[in-house]
Amino acid sequence: MLPCGNADDCVVLLDEEQYQTWKYDLRGTIVQAMQSSPSTREYDAVFEGYKLASSKNSRTHVFKRKAVHNRPTKKSSFNEMLCVSTVDATLDDVAYTMYNADTASHRSNLAMVYENRFLDGAILNTTLTKCDQDPFQWFGVKYMKIHFDASELFGPRDATYVEYSGTTADREGHKVIFIARRTVPLNVPAAVPSVTRFEFKEWFLFTQLRDGRVEAVHWYHAFPGGNFPAFLFNNVAVKYGRFVDQLPHMCRQKWLVDHTVRLSARDAPQRQRCGACNAPIKRSSRKRQQCHSCAEAVCNKCVVRAIRALDAEAAQSMIKLVYCKKCYVIASCRSQQLQDGAVRLLDDETLKTLSPAAPCPEVKACRESVASRTSLHSDSTHSPSSYSGSPGPTTQEQGRGSEDLTAASFVRLSESLRAQKLLMNELNRQLATAHI
Repeated sequence: MLPCGNADDCVVLLDEEQYQTWKYDLRGTIVQAMQSSPSTREYDAVFEGYKLASSKNSRTHVFKRKAVHNRPTKKSSFNEMLCVSTVDATLDDVAYTMYNADTASHRSNLAMVYENRFLDGAILNTTLTKCDQDPFQWFGVKYMKIHFDASELFGPRDATYVEYSGTTADREGHKVIFIARRTVPLNVPAAVPSVTRFEFKEWFLFTQLRDGRVEAVHWYHAFPGGNFPAFLFNNVAVKYGRFVDQLPHMCRQKWLVDHTVRLSARDAPQRQRCGACNAPIKRSSRKRQQCHSCAEAVCNKCVVRAIRALDAEAAQSMIKLVYCKKCYVIASCRSQQLQDGAVRLLDDETLKTLSPAAPCPEVKACRESVASRTSLHSDSTHSPSSYSGSPGPTTQEQGRGSEDLTAASFVRLSESLRAQKLLMNELNRQLATAHI
């Protein structure tokens, strides 16, 4: 670990013990989460003690329950949040939106999720990256700085956390993208009095359904730190959990920002009609906007705003760019392709097992830092366990992980059948009592 003050100047080097501990902890979290399947997801949530907290529409349900903290008899004031949503997207859209392997894309993703509450973000370490066997594989250390509330009443929060992501398949044969995150005790960047460091743990499961849509499941639990009241933060957590419902919109936003050029003042159009709906608009009207993509004049009714994160040195962290609905519709089609002529990454039928730590043949090439400065500093640290040359897991370890997943699936199936049998016996007893 190298000392630093600014997040962009920080570099974190993980030794073998840290990597193995954090990776297998996150992997165990995903294995446990995948004991449920799309067909029984909400029933399992209710069975485990979750209660419906919000039902924005028929596709998105948010559940909450009191969290167990430290000891089974001690309850936390901050609820666990579970969001189950069905979105009109594909796994490629999810991968394009949620795979952030560099600081620029990481900041962009945070800006789309938190909008005006986003302050800063950086990638401090990259240990595993995507490869042919797993196009969504990533493991490393990230940093974010945000406001939990739009009013900025409670001050900013920041966190340094590890993230592990990859592809797999559940017991019903659905393709799944998983993401697991948790904060770690690294004082990088150095804590400052004006910012409160918070702790959280969360995971995502994105499952490709038979009808072509994606089931998005998001679990989140956090301790905001400071003097943030629990009853206010629980509402913040519920609102944050619903952002998976906006994945199609986030995908289009990202495509528009990534594939359009910046316009200058001389590109201002001379037309006095909206380029999207052809409605008349005056040249001096306040309702007149300019699309950042096609440069056409658009009225306020046809404006769609996309968020772009700025560099860390900028005076503000993000800006909202104006686009017209015509370009937004085009982006919804192009985002399905990602790029012209691109091969879809997640259509391979061989993605049937939980991706191990390093399934790539060239494991050393995957274990690289986020920038060249990481490798430059690695020689000066004099740490024999620095990560660039550490060996990957053995074949026995990988096989054990697959066996654990299969065994856990059978245990869950047996428990489900036993619960259904007890339920049927109870129903028969109640029916018999009613007839009497």
